[in-house]
Formats: sequence, structure tokens, C-alpha cells
Amino acid sequence: MSSRSQTAPNLADTIVKVQRNQWEKERRKRAAKCLLCEHELQNGTKEDEVKAHFVDRHAEEIEAQELQISDLVANTLSLLKPRTPGPDQPPASTPHQTTSSDKKIDPTATGTDGGDKQPNKATTSSRAQRKEKERDEKAKRSKARGSTHDVDFHRDTSQKGGKLWNPGDDAATSSRAGLKPSAENPRPSGPTHTNTFDPPAPNFDNVEDMIKQPETRPISQEQLVAEVKGIYAGLVMVESKCIEVDNAQSSTTEGATKLNNDQWQALIALHRTLLHEHHDFFLASQHPSASPALRRLAMPTFEDTWIECLGDLGRYRMAIEDDDIKDREVWTAVSRHWYSKASDKAPTTGRLYHHLAILARPNALQQLFFYTKSLCVPIPFLSARESIMTLFEPHLNGSPSRLPEIEAAFVRANGILFSGRNTDQFESSVNEFIENLDFHISRKTKRWMDSGYFIGIALSCAILEYGSEANPIMQAIKPGRGDDADTRMDGTEHLLSQKSSDAARLAARTHNVVLRRFGDPNVIPYFHTTLTFLFHLSHYPSSTAQLQNQVPWKLISLLLNTLSESCTSFETIESEDFPQPDKGTARPLPEDFAQRGLLWADRYYPDDFFTSCKIDDEEKYLEVPSMEQERAERCLWLGCRLAAAGQSLTYSKESRQFGVVSEFDIEITDVPSIPEGASGDIEIDDAAACS
Repeated sequence: MSSRSQTAPNLADTIVKVQRNQWEKERRKRAAKCLLCEHELQNGTKEDEVKAHFVDRHAEEIEAQELQISDLVANTLSLLKPRTPGPDQPPASTPHQTTSSDKKIDPTATGTDGGDKQPNKATTSSRAQRKEKERDEKAKRSKARGSTHDVDFHRDTSQKGGKLWNPGDDAATSSRAGLKPSAENPRPSGPTHTNTFDPPAPNFDNVEDMIKQPETRPISQEQLVAEVKGIYAGLVMVESKCIEVDNAQSSTTEGATKLNNDQWQALIALHRTLLHEHHDFFLASQHPSASPALRRLAMPTFEDTWIECLGDLGRYRMAIEDDDIKDREVWTAVSRHWYSKASDKAPTTGRLYHHLAILARPNALQQLFFYTKSLCVPIPFLSARESIMTLFEPHLNGSPSRLPEIEAAFVRANGILFSGRNTDQFESSVNEFIENLDFHISRKTKRWMDSGYFIGIALSCAILEYGSEANPIMQAIKPGRGDDADTRMDGTEHLLSQKSSDAARLAARTHNVVLRRFGDPNVIPYFHTTLTFLFHLSHYPSSTAQLQNQVPWKLISLLLNTLSESCTSFETIESEDFPQPDKGTARPLPEDFAQRGLLWADRYYPDDFFTSCKIDDEEKYLEVPSMEQERAERCLWLGCRLAAAGQSLTYSKESRQFGVVSEFDIEITDVPSIPEGASGDIEIDDAAACS
């Protein structure tokens, strides 16, 4: 090691010691003054003495200015306490240590004509020795004298007398100048600037830190399977506990259902644990090392659950979007998409239709359709009986409504049938609906196609008393009743209730208006859903005999004959097989999706009817021109199936005409005539519709 590298550290240590000794000497000589007066406090004054001084002399001033005695005492003691730099810290002014790159070597030229210049080794060596000797002498002098002047070390002499800054300088100066703390200008507890012996922090703005990839340990298939089994066992345990707590809570009396804050927190924590268990199970089963069988445990086995959860999240987000209508509509569409997707995978689950009913606002007819459907599927959602009242209450209470009067009357009539309230308004509501129905259909034209099957399905649900277990037809058609479900029963058990009879009369009066619109393709979706319901009931003649008498069979036969004039394949409608296109895959009609999952639709559609054709959600309820002919063939096929039952309709393969049994062969008045060559289409103007 060279003598230069040994000299620089020694010189720095010497300067630190000299400045430290000088600072301590100056500090011992100086006494501090009170922060609020000119009283001088000698070095070594104790804390109790300082506190007593402030209490005795400045109590009123401290109280008036809302000062803290503890802060005043601490600041005063800081003026008396020596502040020395740490042993490892360099002094405030560090010597400039030159490096080999800082030195400028004066080379001697060798050669001529611009040749390379090389330093003279002898000259450089002697010069370096002289500089090193001078540096050693200066270092020796610096130990004896506190001030030196050298090009390699220059100390700032702006502070007179070599006095360093200390924490009490600012406070003492302001005190001597007569400045006192106040509420507007409180005295700072320390200096406004800080001097430190630490070197400045490096600037890392332009440095990109590299983060190592987390270490992963391989896991065997056996270990992963054991881990998944353990997680699933915990999931089942927590889920059972959640069900137990929820059932216990729901079974308590109404007065004791309120939970305190601690109970709510415990209940939330329990369900949060269940959510975490589901998440862990999902992650473990989808591990990169998982086998295909292990991956199938959560996907697609739980795919239906995940999809419904996405709908729930969208619905919750929609519910809190009160400020921005556009955002609310966006999240409504997102939630509706996932619930529709979930209902395609579980069409018999009523809970999903209940959620879709909530999202259907403000379309009252669509809400009524979804609410009633949620109660008339194999897995009904009984809580919908409470939710549906949010739709009925405004109409039962007479609150102002933005709905068209005819739709409001229909919703009100269903509300009376469902709740049993305001029964005195039922006839007036039905009359208002029926009297304006024909004109309403003619005005809405194609837009009534959706409303038609909404109304048709809602009427069928009303006849079943919205899924009531006490309804005799409901008892007969509900799955799991066995082969003897239609056996004739004694007494009044076989009779329809008053609600069911009123609903049947409402349906019959609606049929008499809608089915008279011969040649109007916009009423055929309504006709299609009505025939589907009647086709299913034909399998239970004993339980539905009372209802059969209120169906306008003669009018149905006339409308079927109108549709048969445009039929291109009578072999298709006369066959017992469900109508299918000759080429390609059958595309479900919009009302097919609406009827899917209902109790009376299982006998109608083939098992793979909805799964064989992939259709986007946006296109499910899209009406295309080719559907008109297909819908007519479906209605004719259902008419042939009803005629084959021999209960109401008849069909002649020779004349290819429909009729009715003698019991229902009545005269129909005011039937519009069909001009020849018109293909069954009749234009009905608004004036005729109003009459």
C-alpha cells in the first residue's frame, strides 16, 4: 500500500478529533437562555429545575398561548445537551481525496512530428516522492494547529471562530431577539434545516431493479391429490356449518331475528372462510401439475356455480351504481348475460329466473314472466313469492304507474290473483285489459310478439296458482308424482280453486280476443305457447277436465285451419316425431327459450333440442323471417297431437282440416272472412281493431 493511501484516512481522523474537541469546548462555555424570557440556564441544569422555572414564572403565558410545558422543557434541555457526531461519521467538511484519475501528469514528449508522448519515468517518480513528503509534513502540522491550508484539503471558514452549528442556535437567537411563541406562530421543536455527516443518498431513478422469480418446489401428483382432498374436506365442513347457522337463524321467531354487531361479524367471518375454501379448492385443482381428472373437479363440475357467481357480482355492482345511469345499464347487461348463460346450463332452476326478473326492470311484462316462471319449474325459487310483491304492490295500492294502461291492468289482475287482495277490482281490471287488447296488438304489430308469449306463459302460471302445491293440476303434472298421478280423486280435491277458476276465465277471454286475429303472424307466438300448455295437460285428462271446458277449442280449430293453408309438408305435422328441418340443425324459436325449463315443456322438446344448436345470447330472442313458417308447422303439429288424444280437437287426414268433438262444436260469431288467394293474411286497420 502506498504512503498516500495511508495518509488520507489519518488526516480525516485528525480533522474529526480537532473539530469535535473545539465544538465541545465552545459548548461548555455557553449557557442557554429561557425560551420565554432572558433568564440564563447554566449547563448541567436538571429537568425538574427547568420545569419549575416555567411553572413559577410563565404559567399564565403558557396557558394563554396553549403551549405544552413538556415541549418547552425538552427544547430547553436540548440547548444544554452536547451534540457530537458519531464515531463513524465524517466531519461536516471532508477533505477532498484525490485519486489517480484526478491527478494531471505532465508528460515529457519523446519523439518528433506528432509521435506518441510518453511520461518520463524518472521525472515522475521524483515528483511523486516530493509531493508525498510535503503531504506528510502538512499532516504533522495539522495535529498541532487547527487551521491549515492546502490544495488537497480546504475547510470552509465562513463560520467565525470555527464554531459549528448546534440545535440551540436558532432557538437561542430568536429568544434573545425577543421573539416569543404564539398560537399563530408556534415555536418549532427543532431546526428548520438539518445538517448531517451522512453522504448524500444515491439517485436510483434510472436504475431498474431486477426481481428474482420466486422459488417453486415440485409437487408430485400424489401430494397434489392429497392436498385437494384436504381442502375439500375443510370446504364441506365449513359449508355444513354455514347451512346449519343459516337454518337456525331462519327458524327463529321474527322478534329474535335481529343480530347484534358481534353476531354479524361472526356470520360474515364464517361465510368469508367458506369463500376462501372455495378459492383454495379452485386454485389447487387447477395447478399446472394437476391431471385432467383433477382439473375437472372444479371445472366444469362447478362451472355452473362460477357462472352464476359472475352474474351475482354484476348484479351487486348494478345495485350500487346510482349516480351513473349508463354504468348501471352496462352492469345490468353484464349480469343478465351471465344469468342467461347459467339458465341455459340449469334451465329447471327457478333462482336464476328470479334474478333475471330483477334485471328486467322497468319492463313489467317481462318481470311478471320471469317471476312466475321461477315458481313453475321443477326446482322453484320460493323466495320469489316475496319478491314478486315488489312488482304487484304499486298496482294494488293504486300508486301512479308509467306503464301503459293495458299492461298495468294485466299486472294488477295477476297481483289480485296472486295475493288475494282487492278482489273487488279483479273484474274491472280484466275488463280494462280485454277491451283494449285487440287495438293494442294492432298498434304494436311485431313488437307484440314478445309480449304475446310473455302473457301466454304468465296466464298458464296463473292457472297453476303460480306453482301452489294445493292446485290439483300442479299436483298432477309436478315431476315425481308417479304413474297414478292422474287417477280420479273423490270429493272436492279434483275441483279448481276460486283463484285457478278466475285465472282460467282470464285466459279464456284473452284467447277469444287474440285467436280471432286470423292471418296476423304477430299473435302466433302466443298461440304456440298456449298449445304447448294444452298439449301437456292432455296427458292428465282427469285432473284437467274442469279446465278443458273453458278453452275455446272451436276458435283454436279455425285458426289451425288458417295456418294449414300455407303448410308445405303435411307428413311432417302428421308424424309423431318433433318437426325438424330437412337440412341442418333446428334453431329454437324465441318462445322456445322462454318456455324452456317450465313444468309443461319437458314432454314437448327433444332432449338435445337446445344443446345441438349454438346461439349467442344476443340472438336468442331475435326474430328472423324464416321462423314464421316453422312456427306455423309447430302449431299444426301440436294440433295434430291434441287431436290424437281425442279429448277436444279432431283432424282429418283426407281433408287435412281440424275440427272439434261434438261437446265443443259451438258457433263462433264475428269471425273475419279470409279472401281467396290471400294465403291467410288479413290486414286489420286501426278502426277495425277499435270496434
